[in-house]
Amino acid sequence: MDNTSFLITVDVEDWFQVENLRTACPISSWDNMEFRVESNINRLLALFDSLNIKATFFVLGWIAKKFPNLIKKIHYHGHEIASHGFWHTICSKIQGDQLVEELDNSKKLLEDITGTKVLGFRAPNFSVTKSLIQCLQRLGYKYDSSYNSFKLNPRYGSLDRDEIKRELNGILELDIGLYEIPISNLETKYIVFPVGGGAYFRIYPLFLFQLLVKYILKQKGWYLFYMHPWEIDPGQPKIKSLSFNHSFRHYFNLHKTFQRLKKMCNYFKSKKNVQFISCSDLLNKQLFN
Repeated sequence: MDNTSFLITVDVEDWFQVENLRTACPISSWDNMEFRVESNINRLLALFDSLNIKATFFVLGWIAKKFPNLIKKIHYHGHEIASHGFWHTICSKIQGDQLVEELDNSKKLLEDITGTKVLGFRAPNFSVTKSLIQCLQRLGYKYDSSYNSFKLNPRYGSLDRDEIKRELNGILELDIGLYEIPISNLETKYIVFPVGGGAYFRIYPLFLFQLLVKYILKQKGWYLFYMHPWEIDPGQPKIKSLSFNHSFRHYFNLHKTFQRLKKMCNYFKSKKNVQFISCSDLLNKQLFN
């Protein structure tokens, strides 16, 4: 098999900024919460360093403003810094100047902190819209990584297929000059199996998850995995007022996630044909080589 690419992406937000917890943890309460993102990111950096893995960190602007040295540390360790917006706002709920401000402020802040150009964006809850794509292009982003083909989550957005210029090994080149790196799913004629990461990584048995990833790597030549720092933190405060659905999706198997991640990284790192690279590196590899 030819060389394949494994993309680990980390959405850098703290436990209280998750949409499923928003009613219990409104933005007005964030400054008074227990911050756990630094220790969780440090664990991830240590793991990635030990295996010589390069990843992409989609950083929330609020986190970058609060912990600029943490963002500098991620950058110093050789990982790509991209934007996750500023307030973790679902992009389909904002438009016009508010959307532009959300995208522009986070980009400029991250560039000021790292001294490097921010090329990528991921919408909170994969809430991609036509307006979002147009704003990203105008603001100088090179790629988006927000499209998730799994449709059973109503927060997920969609792309206008008429605006896709061409598809290159699963990467979408849009008419306006922006590239879309979709979340990896296993797509059949009748159903889409979510295999991108997040809660699905915590729910599926690890052997099955790895088997599905191997199939996607063989099929497309690359696979994109997403996760959050709070997913490796079983000691985070627990909100008892959540619905069963939100509680299950947020807390299930947190105590197993770090070891699962470590085992998966070691497993694919042992494969000579698998390379761990950033999103920007994938674009350069697929489009410009």
